[in-house]
Amino acid sequence: MTAVEWTLLITLFATAWLLALSPLLIPLFLALRGGPRVPRRWLFVVLAASAGYGFFGFLTALLWVPISFIGTMVVPQLQVDLPGAARILGPIIDRMFSVQSWFWLPVLVGFSIWFSLFFWKRWPRIAEVL
Repeated sequence: MTAVEWTLLITLFATAWLLALSPLLIPLFLALRGGPRVPRRWLFVVLAASAGYGFFGFLTALLWVPISFIGTMVVPQLQVDLPGAARILGPIIDRMFSVQSWFWLPVLVGFSIWFSLFFWKRWPRIAEVL
């Protein structure tokens, strides 16, 4: 591999790594930017990151388990029994398996931004209760 290819590969890896850490980095940025006026700011970081990663994991399991079941159990049987249906359903499932990692990163960033802003607006009242 040439130096340009290595640079591109390292840049793509670093970008994907930072996007995967976005549920932690976005609330951390908000808490540090808010300064000392943010009550219990480390608790805010933990809560927002946990909510972002937790909901993302739930959504992934909710969607990925049925898709993988269809791809491993139903499509091979359709190829044997109904070749016409397998020609339609097979490429769709294969495409879902091939683009999975690049599809989920923007979804994770979206959840992290949404949960961070959701808790940020309500954080003074939540911190009082805790």
